Amino acid sequence: MIKIRNDKNFKGNIKEFIALCEHWLNTFVIGKKGFIPNERLVRGYVTEETLPRPDRKGKESIYGYNHLIYFLACRDLFSENWPLAKIREHFKSISFEELEINFLKKYGQISLNDSLEVIGELKKSSQSKNNKNNINEIDDNYTNTFMLRSYQSSQQIIKEFGSDLPNVLKDEFTTFTLASWLSVAIKTRKLSEMNSDLAFKISNAVKAALIDNNLQENTVVFEGVKKNADLDLKNKQLEREILTLKKDNSLLQNKLLHNEHEQHLRDLEANRMEALVRKKETNWMEELERQKIDYENALTRHQKETAILQDYMELERKQLMEDLKGKYETQIKEQQSKIDDYEARLSELEKQLIIKK
Repeated sequence: MIKIRNDKNFKGNIKEFIALCEHWLNTFVIGKKGFIPNERLVRGYVTEETLPRPDRKGKESIYGYNHLIYFLACRDLFSENWPLAKIREHFKSISFEELEINFLKKYGQISLNDSLEVIGELKKSSQSKNNKNNINEIDDNYTNTFMLRSYQSSQQIIKEFGSDLPNVLKDEFTTFTLASWLSVAIKTRKLSEMNSDLAFKISNAVKAALIDNNLQENTVVFEGVKKNADLDLKNKQLEREILTLKKDNSLLQNKLLHNEHEQHLRDLEANRMEALVRKKETNWMEELERQKIDYENALTRHQKETAILQDYMELERKQLMEDLKGKYETQIKEQQSKIDDYEARLSELEKQLIIKK
């Protein structure tokens, strides 16, 4: 089996990191089939602090093994309908090593050596290695603690590694070792009911089973159980996909409602602007009409005032002409009177001259 810890020294940019995440998502069959992560999703997880911030190399972001485990664990929990806020709190409440060992145990990726390596990473800052027995004891306690905090049920786990049983069964057996190559295991609680007759029947059943070549019926039974378990697993996967599709559908519906709301708001804004424009146009037309009326009124007043002024000027002109005419007539009369005086005086002088002669 390919081990994910082979990528422990992975360092790459965001595109290389996405390709590696896609590979392990498909390998472990995590989440919706055909799901492809993208840069926007990864950066969103980093922004929301679901993933730790990547290292920087110049202008490029560098992702590593820790980011891979966080991302896969996040997608795994997300496929189990964990909200992102709860996933983020869960990641903050445990160490990376704890998260890693939980994830590796769930997908059958951890062995004794891997467990020892993780424990060694936890203990390297406080003490040196203990002997093998102490390490095994620590490993058992550590594993039990992690398994108690695991986020997967035992029923889901046994289906994922291909068990032919629908549930985990807890039984205590007493083993009788008859030879180095032969052991018989009997449930401990059944031993209290054991007697010679039952022991004889069991021995006959074992003998018949050992020499019977026609065991197809049992094989069929176990095959049926395995098929049922496979069907249960497929049903569970389908249920998970259905839940994912329902969630996607819910998100799409919410997005659609949001878009409809946004469109409604845009329509309201457009209607408001259109009404405002119509009101402005109406006000403008009314103002234009008022200005037109005012202009016509002003023009009429101007025409009337012009006519009155013309009449007044005409009267002034006539009065002036009459005054001038009267003045000239008076002057003419005065001149005529002077002429008459001159003529009278001249006539008097002529008479005197005649008399003198």
